[in-house]
Amino acid sequence: KDEETFRRDFQKVQEALALITAVEHADYHAYDYILTKHCRIVRGRYGEELDEVKIGTRFLLDLDMASHETQTDEGAITYDLVRFCGTHQREHPSEEYLTALSQIAALDENLKPGEAGVDIRIPLKLQFATYMSGMRDSVSSDYAEIFAGITKAEKEIEMQWAANAGNGEEKNLESGKLRCTFVLEPMVADFTELGSGTEFGSMPQRDAKPIENLMLNNVWFSVLEIDLRIERVGEDHELRARKSIGLLLRRLLDSKSRTREDAHI
Repeated sequence: KDEETFRRDFQKVQEALALITAVEHADYHAYDYILTKHCRIVRGRYGEELDEVKIGTRFLLDLDMASHETQTDEGAITYDLVRFCGTHQREHPSEEYLTALSQIAALDENLKPGEAGVDIRIPLKLQFATYMSGMRDSVSSDYAEIFAGITKAEKEIEMQWAANAGNGEEKNLESGKLRCTFVLEPMVADFTELGSGTEFGSMPQRDAKPIENLMLNNVWFSVLEIDLRIERVGEDHELRARKSIGLLLRRLLDSKSRTREDAHI
């Protein structure tokens, strides 16, 4: 795809997720029907379906490095995240999206006459895993650049919304109106295959360094998976592995240097 086509499709996906979430706010049964009948969402294995469990409106964005390498420029990760969770959707929605959102709002009985409209907050997390598309082909040192892009995006998103609030753009909606806002939450990261599947004590320093940098920069995670196996192949090896694990855990659990108030998101 060329850049223009990619951006157009990107916005369509973003707005589709927003609209399906708006449907959930207006009529859960309609939302459930769309997902199960048209999006083929499966509630569980055949014969073990969880029919009574509601389908939530929380989304994971996969970091597709295969596409990043072949279709977009060096700053694509930062740019895409900011476009998805920043103020762009609020400022530049498509006419089709606004029309559909108005139609959904007109059918939403949860919107009360005389009361302010509703800003639907949509939780969204970035999912990073070393086994995902394109990751196995990435050079280990590139992980640091990937995380730097993610951190930069988090900061930019925060600044955009702070400026938006400062300009008075977060005022109450008119009665009968809906608005959708994607809210970026701490990422889900899986490093279990970092270092080409080797156990933790044998992980090369170039692979472990990005994780350490994330800790030092106070990046927070919703989920963090790391393989902490220690192979008993010698006293020196085991000692190095234990020290590495201890340092990592101290970085993760240090409440003094890693305060929630100073986190990017």
